[in-house]
Amino acid sequence: IRVQRQDGETYDVGANVVVDATGQRAFLARKLKIVRVDPHLRNASIYAHFEGAFRDSGIDEGATLILHTEEAESWFWYIPMPNDRVSVGVVGEVESLITSRPGSPSEIFFEEVEKCPEIKKRLLGSSQSREMNVLRDFSYKAERLAGPGWLLLGDAYSFIDPVYSSGILLALKMGELGADAILDALDAGDPSAERLGRFEVDIAGGMASICSLVHAFYSKDFSFGTFLKRYPDHQGDIVDILVGRVFDRDFDLLFTRMKEMFEGLELPETTTVGRGH
Repeated sequence: IRVQRQDGETYDVGANVVVDATGQRAFLARKLKIVRVDPHLRNASIYAHFEGAFRDSGIDEGATLILHTEEAESWFWYIPMPNDRVSVGVVGEVESLITSRPGSPSEIFFEEVEKCPEIKKRLLGSSQSREMNVLRDFSYKAERLAGPGWLLLGDAYSFIDPVYSSGILLALKMGELGADAILDALDAGDPSAERLGRFEVDIAGGMASICSLVHAFYSKDFSFGTFLKRYPDHQGDIVDILVGRVFDRDFDLLFTRMKEMFEGLELPETTTVGRGH
């Protein structure tokens, strides 16, 4: 990078390894044009913060809620935050939520609130404390994790979907594995793509399992309740994915049975990538 001091003097600062941790800006991946949007998860979200909204009592006060609208065309997150704030967002297909309907993001948001009685009840008497934000086509993945002298971590590499709150888990796990890879590369004097991206297979395997469960969530033909009534022995597998125990795990049987039971269910085919490495 080129730095300019307050006195006008400029100088260059170099690095053996550059880490992109710019979140969904995905600065380096977008510059290299290696970002690929998931064609089966072309969703959008509209969200804001509210003060004075309803909060559950006791241990449930900080619980994140996921609530569908009446026709299950979209869903809301409801996340209690400090200082009497809650983050509330609606997620749906880009076409049905944004491009095919008139109105501002705020108008669309509150139209969706009317379709979700529980969210409407919880927001009653609250005041909006942050402007409406819009994200679209937010499910993406870079074609590769690393290159010569550079490494993508967290959302700068991939973002799946907000529904299972997997972003923090993946960012921290990639930070841990990435730090080890960088130290190894510097010790060896070899910041190559192979050394820096040595954990890509493992991380991609865990992400694929989460992504498959996300695809199941959005499938109108799929029901977790119906599936677990037939296969109660898979409850532990689903819980493991939701809490992040997805590395060096084999969920092939789980997803095979899901597809057999719900014929219209389409899941990514890379659920076993990285297992056993």
